[in-house]
Formats: sequence, structure tokens, C-alpha cells
Amino acid sequence: MITQGSVIEVEAGTRLVQAGEVGDQAFFVLKGKAVAGIAEEGGRYHALSGMEPGDYFGEIAALTGAPRTADVVTEEPTQLLQVSAELLRLLMAQPAFSKLVLARMSERLARTSIHDLPRTVGVSLADARALQREPVAGKQLELALG
Repeated sequence: MITQGSVIEVEAGTRLVQAGEVGDQAFFVLKGKAVAGIAEEGGRYHALSGMEPGDYFGEIAALTGAPRTADVVTEEPTQLLQVSAELLRLLMAQPAFSKLVLARMSERLARTSIHDLPRTVGVSLADARALQREPVAGKQLELALG
């Protein structure tokens, strides 16, 4: 079954996925390093996590059809196993694999700060800040955003 995936090799500095795009592929790092992060206002970049051999990313978008929640860029020449959403769903039917992926997804959600939550549900940080300023029944909506 895993033979349906593709092994790809990319150079350092390659953007593998971009926040906001719809993704139907997941990636498993075989060699090299990549970092997930999000662009912030003012041109800054907020790194969320580094990935090395044995790590994977893109599974949330591949499984749910939701837009990607972060950019992933390689830090050095990297080899990846790229799998389709269809293959990933087949793999998720295997209890050991499913347990591994769901545990990692839970870790990622637990690390998600209130600053990142609007991004994960398709609301931009600018829109969330605008909502903060909108009056609600004569009061200001108080949200603890980053």
C-alpha cells in the first residue's frame, strides 16, 4: 500500500506547503529538516515546530479538506514521502498508524495558543482583531488574542 506514495527530494529553502492552501497530500520526513510556521504582520515569521526524520505534516489538511494551517519550508536538502489523502485514509484504518497520527494531532492542538486558534478555523488574525473591536450589545467583545 505505501508503495503508492512518492519519494521526493527538495533543496534547502523549498516551500513545501503554504498556509491557506487546500491540501490533499501529507508528507513524511525521511531525511533532512523542515520547519512549520506562519507569516505575521510586518514581515516577521513565527516558527511553530521543527521536523526531522520520522516526523510528518500535512495530515490534518489531507484528512479534513481544511486549508493548511502553516507554511512548511525545508532548512536543508530534504527527502520526503508524499502520500495522497486517499492513501492516508487507508493507512488510518490501521489501528497502530491511526493511534500514532491521532496522538500527534492531539499534541499539536494542545500546543496551539489562543493566538493561533483563529488561523486554524479559517479566520485571519486581522479579522479576529476586528471582531475584538466590534460592539456586542453595547459592550466590547473581549478576546484574549496574542
